[in-house]
Amino acid sequence: LGSFAALPLVVAHSVEAVTGDASAGVFRVLVVTGRSRLALFATRVPAALALCWSVMISGYLLVLLGAFAFASSLPTPDTALVLNGFAFTLLSTGVVCVVAVGFASLTTSKPAAITALIGWQLVASPLIANIGSLGSGRDAVLSQAIVHFSPVHTGGGGRGAIVTMSQGTGLLVIVAWLAVFLALGAWRTRTMDA
Repeated sequence: LGSFAALPLVVAHSVEAVTGDASAGVFRVLVVTGRSRLALFATRVPAALALCWSVMISGYLLVLLGAFAFASSLPTPDTALVLNGFAFTLLSTGVVCVVAVGFASLTTSKPAAITALIGWQLVASPLIANIGSLGSGRDAVLSQAIVHFSPVHTGGGGRGAIVTMSQGTGLLVIVAWLAVFLALGAWRTRTMDA
């Protein structure tokens, strides 16, 4: 899926949005001014989302333009598929972006955060999805919950098995991942040395 192909870009931008201020000394200056650490953490999420979504929207529009411009006599996607694909692109990249913000705040290391997040999403998640003996435990894998909402079902798309789950379960898994990593990132930002 296109949004998973852009995963390294989304992770890198999200991690940079978090670790850049700490490594440049800006975080220390902002803490000294008396701003709440939780408020500083809270500003990272919309900033990272704005950056990631602006890149993804541009890419989506470019791919959409190419799909229609070079279609020739081939069928083109209908309006419903275009809109659903756009919504899925925003959902999938937004979720990964917010998880990356929380994880990068927790680790405060740009290389470690990028390596761990990309490794988890592209290597570990598909492997876990293929271990049938885990049963319903595979439902907790974030990539499986996200792929459940894809408007195009590719039967795995070369990324391993697709775990069947209800929409409610998929939504619950996504919300749980967001809540856990946002809470961990906020806690780490609140307790870290300036």
